[in-house]
Amino acid sequence: VDKSIEDDLLTQSQFTRRWGLSRQYITKLALEESLPMFGKMVDVPLADQFIKRNGIGLTISLRLRMFFL
Repeated sequence: VDKSIEDDLLTQSQFTRRWGLSRQYITKLALEESLPMFGKMVDVPLADQFIKRNGIGLTISLRLRMFFL
């Protein structure tokens, strides 16, 4: 099955809702070129990895549990 790149792209607003982050924060990450983008769209698989790797969007209790494992 051929999968097009569009299947892995979201607008910044859609991505903020996906992770429960502010639009301003996602815009800041995009402008800093920290957030993987494809044009003006967020590259979801790579951006999800970035968010998880950097512990962004996790609750404090989850961060504490990860710290004490």
